[in-house]
Amino acid sequence: AGKTQQALNERRLQEAREEERKLEEASVHRGVEASSGAAQKVVDWLHDADVKRREDKRRALDEERVRREMQELEDSAAQSVHVNAEAERMTPCEVQAMVDRMHAGGRRASE
Repeated sequence: AGKTQQALNERRLQEAREEERKLEEASVHRGVEASSGAAQKVVDWLHDADVKRREDKRRALDEERVRREMQELEDSAAQSVHVNAEAERMTPCEVQAMVDRMHAGGRRASE
């Protein structure tokens, strides 16, 4: 009867160890899943931050381009006003000479 009890105790001990091993494996698996989930959150956050940074940079470049274009338009308008005021004081021959100089300057700038 003693041997039977001892065999039964050893079997219960073995089953308890097996159950403990299974629980430990499950715990490790849950830990890996949690770790993987946290890593994915970090990856997602980094991706979102990168997308936002690129969008902000593109927006800033667009704003700078619009600002430059507006400044060029303002400069061009101011030059036109100045040229018109100057032309009003000139003779037709002087106006034609000025236009010819401006066209020649534009051709040189584009060459």
